[in-house]
Amino acid sequence: MARIAVIEDDADLNRLLCRRLTRADYEVHSASDGVAGLAMMKEHPPEIAVIDWMMPKMSGIELIQRVRQDPELKSIKILMLTARSQEGDRIRAFTSGADDYLVKPFAASDLIASIEALERQIDR
Repeated sequence: MARIAVIEDDADLNRLLCRRLTRADYEVHSASDGVAGLAMMKEHPPEIAVIDWMMPKMSGIELIQRVRQDPELKSIKILMLTARSQEGDRIRAFTSGADDYLVKPFAASDLIASIEALERQIDR
């Protein structure tokens, strides 16, 4: 199973995501903002990152851009998780480097399906 980074500022949702992914047998590390998330990913490089868009200190979009510019992190598969549901938001996320996009609220089955799809894309 893949190593997953969860970067989500809502504490309850962060715990829920970690719990659900851990129950699905993934190794999960989490952070509550973009700055801490970037540091955590450098210390514990994941194969997949679930990144919220609207966070303090650094937005998810900026975090994705920094990940894509970092030679050691750029291959991470990224799932953007956000309440932003407009077409322009999706386009911005994908042009910034997201690999998938999931709108809140979401079903746990959709989260797992997205993670599994990203996991199939990992070069091992």
